[in-house]
Amino acid sequence: MEIGGISAESIKLVLKGLSSANKGDLAKAIESIVEAIRLDNDYYEAKYYLSRFYVESNRLKEAVELLNEITREHPSFSRAWALLGDIYERLGDREKGVELTIKAREMSRRADDLVRIGGELEAEKKFEEAKKKYIEATEADESFPSAWYALAHMYEKLNDFENALKTFDKVIRLSPEDIFAWNKRVGVLKKIGRYSEAVESYDVLIEIDPTRKMFWIWKAKAAEEAKMIDEAIKCYDKVLEMDPKDTCALEYKAELLGMRGDYEGEAAIYRQILELEPENRKVFSKYIRTLISKLNKLDEAVRVLSRAIESDPEQPLYRLLEAEILLKQGKEDEALQLLEKVIKVDMTQLDAWLKMAEIYEKRGEHVMASQCYEMITKLLPSDPKSWYMRAKFMAKIGKTKDALKYIEKALSLDPEFRPALELRNELSK
Repeated sequence: MEIGGISAESIKLVLKGLSSANKGDLAKAIESIVEAIRLDNDYYEAKYYLSRFYVESNRLKEAVELLNEITREHPSFSRAWALLGDIYERLGDREKGVELTIKAREMSRRADDLVRIGGELEAEKKFEEAKKKYIEATEADESFPSAWYALAHMYEKLNDFENALKTFDKVIRLSPEDIFAWNKRVGVLKKIGRYSEAVESYDVLIEIDPTRKMFWIWKAKAAEEAKMIDEAIKCYDKVLEMDPKDTCALEYKAELLGMRGDYEGEAAIYRQILELEPENRKVFSKYIRTLISKLNKLDEAVRVLSRAIESDPEQPLYRLLEAEILLKQGKEDEALQLLEKVIKVDMTQLDAWLKMAEIYEKRGEHVMASQCYEMITKLLPSDPKSWYMRAKFMAKIGKTKDALKYIEKALSLDPEFRPALELRNELSK
């Protein structure tokens, strides 16, 4: 994997060097960065870091040689000019030092002004003009991260994801410890379908600090999106090695086991979570539904749910789960009566309306089903899926005009909502 034309190995070495420097081990920091440059001689940002560590080690001559090389090949790299100015002041040439410091500040000030102008143009929705200003800002000061960030975000806004990726990579070359830049990189990689590379991106960070739980969680989520289920589970295992009581990690792992077909393992983890958090109703519902739908252990589900109902008989969630068990047992009328009781107590119980819509639609009671779908859109007016469900039902019962109306509503909320687009195409034939 390459990041902005630089190998991932070189980036790792620079990160390792920065970590060593933060711990006060300049010798080790220099060793790591020298190796990074040996692998990628064009990695001039690494040469800047090396020159910085040379200065801190009082190896000023070597620092000056490196900085002269950087400024010769990249004359708008203000950080190098600023560090040169600092060295000259240390060496007693205050006039030269001040001259170079002013030069660096002018570059940064010019870049900052251009970013500001670009921001004003962007606010006026003059995106192409804003982009030009951001590009000018990166040219005015190649080491000004805000300019690169602004340009990358503009590329994203223009759906130019390839250039957005290259630009976020530039931020990482400049500041490899910038976690936000890494996350933005992963986000763009996902948008262009490069999921495996998104996963690899987190490997770079994990190698530097494998004790950061968040890195493993981010990698797990990226792996799941890449359909690398086993890899995602391994990531959560790492998190749980560090914190066995992390119930969020346990819950995510349980879901992944379910996706892999290990329903017994999924249920076992839900039980483990409920031992740690007995009042976790979300996990309780997942556990009951796993018993009902995946393991077909209705007797066990009834026992567990009965105990819960005894402790809190008015809890709507328990009644919803009881209705699901009744449906599984073929007791449709009893389930429907129970769901109607739930919504009489609380009209906002979305799951109850969804289940009732499903039952009425299955029975062919179209008026009742239509009323349920109407209520669902009232509860979720900004969710394109709710309008799509209503449209799909209307299409099913032959009310094409109404179906198309609800499809347009869904697409007004999300113009790229694929199910609605497909249904519209189907109805337009």
